[in-house]
Amino acid sequence: MRAVIEHYGRRIVLYNIHLLPPRRFDYTVQHRLEFADLLDHLKRETDPVILNGDFNCTETTPQAASLRSMGMTDNHDQAGFGRGSTWPVNGFLRYVPGLRLDHIYLSPQLAATACRNGIGEGSDHRPVIVEIVFK
Repeated sequence: MRAVIEHYGRRIVLYNIHLLPPRRFDYTVQHRLEFADLLDHLKRETDPVILNGDFNCTETTPQAASLRSMGMTDNHDQAGFGRGSTWPVNGFLRYVPGLRLDHIYLSPQLAATACRNGIGEGSDHRPVIVEIVFK
């Protein structure tokens, strides 16, 4: 989903995504195709971008490296602390250390000043809460 907002006369493009989890071969192929399509869209943006959602990949994947090579930064890397794990929240897997599958990436015109995870009621993921400013 893509939306454009105006904040004090400045346009900001917001993307909310949910990539397919790469848990089977066909899902992995679809995940990669979805991500390639997302990169194509991001390359055309000229306004500041906030890209957030369930990426179903961690910060150490080639997908994250692709976003960093475009100048995007992960809010957790800028202003977070600890592991920043967002999944899993419930079920027996909630006892494992968890993964950071949910991210907020910011284009170079923006910066995160604070970042934390919420509780995650009603979802199997914890929400990411971030304060964002223009540089």
